[in-house]
Amino acid sequence: MQTRLKAAAWLSRQARRTSSSLLADTLGSPVVCAALRKSMKDNDARVAHESFVAYVSIATRYRGSWKVVSHSVRALRSSLLLDRVWALGAIAALGTNAELVLVAHSLKDGNAIVRAKACFTIAELLSASTWHSHVVSRQRPVVIRRRASGKTLERALIHLRSALTDEDATVRRSAEKALSTVG
Repeated sequence: MQTRLKAAAWLSRQARRTSSSLLADTLGSPVVCAALRKSMKDNDARVAHESFVAYVSIATRYRGSWKVVSHSVRALRSSLLLDRVWALGAIAALGTNAELVLVAHSLKDGNAIVRAKACFTIAELLSASTWHSHVVSRQRPVVIRRRASGKTLERALIHLRSALTDEDATVRRSAEKALSTVG
């Protein structure tokens, strides 16, 4: 058990280091990603957490996989605060408007850090920018987003406006910034 934790923690640290093409080819390999997805289901919560952080870091920086979004959506229900925060970051980087409703539920999370991160994630999903320019590897697909419109946009704005009355000042400021970003 200790070996799995050390390995997952090492991969997590390596994945968060400065990007390089060598790391992209090594960490971004399908074999490493498959092993991390498997170890995210480990019975030891620490191993599962470190594996999730490594997988999210690798996927958002090097691989750009839709699989990370589905794993992140599940992690939004995790009991671990950091898993929920990392999940929102991954959804902000690679998600689409389809995840807006799920992210909006995070505005009701019991932790203010998660609620604030949800505000930024909603703003990112709704932003006018459609291209991610930090493509490192040829293997990584470019994420293209369409700007939300109609009911999707209105629901997201309603959720953000409701965060303006949150009990926590950080969440309120995050909602203000998100609303100013979205326009």
